Amino acid sequence: MDREVLMLTFWEGLEPREIAVVLQVSPAVVRTRLSRARARLRDILGDDLDPPGHVLDVMAVRAPEEGR
Repeated sequence: MDREVLMLTFWEGLEPREIAVVLQVSPAVVRTRLSRARARLRDILGDDLDPPGHVLDVMAVRAPEEGR
């Protein structure tokens, strides 16, 4: 249930009213499911407020050159 609502929202870019039509439920139900799914995803992933991107210490290591 969480995955479906999240995928329709973020992957397909649908609004709650559009998702409601797809799932044959009311937009209020979609908003509730989406809110709960986001909260559960935040719990799983953490609520890290750092900007997205590469970890600096990983990027500082030089990659081996080919042929050496």
